[in-house]
Amino acid sequence: MAAAGDLDPSFGSGGLVTTDLLNTLEVIRKVAVQTDGKLVAVGNSGSNDVLVRYKLNGSLDPTFGSGGKVIGLRGVRPATVVIQPNGKIIAGGAAAGGDFGLVRFNKDGSIDASFGNAGLATTDFFGTPDQVWDLVLQPDGKIVAVGDADSANWLALARFNSDGNLDTSFGDSGRLTPGVAPGIEQGLAIAIQPDLSIVAAGQAYNGAVTRGDFAIVRLDRNGQLDESFGNDGRVLTDFDNSYDGANAITVQPDGKILAAGMGADKFGLARYNADGSLDNTFGNGGKVVTTFFGRTDTATALALQPDGKIVVSGSATFSGGDGTSGAIRRFALARYNVVDGSLDASFGDQGKVTTDFSGDSMATCLTLQPDGKLVVSGSANLVDFALARYLTTPTNSPVLQTEANSTQAVALDSVTFVRDPFSVTTEQNFSADHQTRIILLATNLTISSGENFSSVSVKAEAAGGAIQTLPVEYVGPVPGSEWLTQVVVRLPAQLANAGTMQVSITHGNTSNQGSIVIK
Repeated sequence: MAAAGDLDPSFGSGGLVTTDLLNTLEVIRKVAVQTDGKLVAVGNSGSNDVLVRYKLNGSLDPTFGSGGKVIGLRGVRPATVVIQPNGKIIAGGAAAGGDFGLVRFNKDGSIDASFGNAGLATTDFFGTPDQVWDLVLQPDGKIVAVGDADSANWLALARFNSDGNLDTSFGDSGRLTPGVAPGIEQGLAIAIQPDLSIVAAGQAYNGAVTRGDFAIVRLDRNGQLDESFGNDGRVLTDFDNSYDGANAITVQPDGKILAAGMGADKFGLARYNADGSLDNTFGNGGKVVTTFFGRTDTATALALQPDGKIVVSGSATFSGGDGTSGAIRRFALARYNVVDGSLDASFGDQGKVTTDFSGDSMATCLTLQPDGKLVVSGSANLVDFALARYLTTPTNSPVLQTEANSTQAVALDSVTFVRDPFSVTTEQNFSADHQTRIILLATNLTISSGENFSSVSVKAEAAGGAIQTLPVEYVGPVPGSEWLTQVVVRLPAQLANAGTMQVSITHGNTSNQGSIVIK
């Protein structure tokens, strides 16, 4: 039986995919996942800028662009990509004129001329080179970009409306350079908190070129610094008085903030309370340092699994000089327990995994698929696009689907398709008993020939520990997304006003838990 942290043999060749686009130096910068599970990668092939789409098995998608590839992104040198709810794809980076640049594509890879100026949206800060490093979509469809301005002298943010026009209600007429430290600054990652506050992470040099810190800023929904966070909206974190920098950021369901990057020349991970102070219950004073081969390691990406576990990916130096010419790096992942930041011994080798593509390989990004699998992407031998897909649970365990960055189960009323809170009975249910049926979604759950839905059970656990079995009435694939399984359960009358409950699905083994609210 395959274990958590093993390569997924159903992806590419033994879990690995390499793509040679134009026979030159090539690297994936960022990967986004579509609702159908396909992966959209943006990156560079020599001096060319490329967008590539992969099918679920890792092969190129011939329905996208030309043979799965789009070469040339309206002059934008890309660093990141996001997918809008309507399926359109936005790549962000540096525009040809040295400005923040965003370019949007239709689902088939063609340019969406309705966005910005014939598909391209740009904004300038000081008339000097600017660069977008990350993008995030707000619930209202607006697009927030973070990067650097004035040749990396300022951490910079800008917000665009969904049509590509600059949102002048944000910051200072659509842009903001908050000023984090007296030296060089870069904004490299961004996330949205549940209250729509914006948190961005990067690196800042405190006046010394050789000394960097994790830099975190928080803005309110209008793009103004949140003075209740850190030092008037800014936080700097040092690991060992050397080169540190945050490359990734995410927000836990409880509002705590995680940032990952290079700390003390190793994987550095820090957790912050809502006020910007380090969370002393996590690691050593709020910080965790992880090494792989005792050499230089760099964390570049971060993800929260549905069960709350924290996954960090990047590159670990295996041999040769540390971060110098001749170094040989491998893809590296570490998984941590959310309670205290300790390594999760059930993942890989005592919480750590490395993958060799033969030669010097660099991991740049991490994608959590809807089915719970992890995809780490970057470059193999620095000449090919490279992707590796990993299992996160034993292969015979169902994975209950939860909301992004949350432990709340994706659960829908089977009649109205609205989400919780659920009433146990409702007149909108036309069954004789008027009891509510809800749909839970899971992956890694397939009913074999000769089985029926009685082989699947669902339990709900109350805050006090009492467990109630929810009658299962149907199990089957979701039409159009057959990799996803729907499980229909009935809410028994005795659960009226039960409040928040933790549900799980058992089919052989038991899934992770997700919360639902019953009123």
